[in-house]
Parts: sequence; C-alpha cells; structure tokens
Amino acid sequence: MDSDLEKEKQISYDRNMYREDADKIKRHMKEELGAGKKRNSAPTNSLSLEFVHG
Repeated sequence: MDSDLEKEKQISYDRNMYREDADKIKRHMKEELGAGKKRNSAPTNSLSLEFVHG
C-alpha cells in the first residue's frame, strides 16, 4: 500500500487551463448542477447577532 501512495505522489495532475476551457467548464457545471432548491419559508430557529463597534 505504501508503494501505491508513493507512486501516486509522483504523478503530476497539473494541466494548463485556458480561458476558453474555463468558460466551457463553468457552463457545463451550471448545466449539470441546475438551479438550487428554493426555501418555502424562513427557518424557525435562527441566531441573534449583536454587532459591537469600537
């Protein structure tokens, strides 16, 4: 198992990222994930935040 880990460390997963590729990847991820599920109402439990300045 240790030898497998050592082999994994030697592999480089770096790759060049081009602006055109980034736009395509973003678009693909948005299509894949879709819109998030909307909340019907506000949560019943919440935190009360107090801001102290100074």
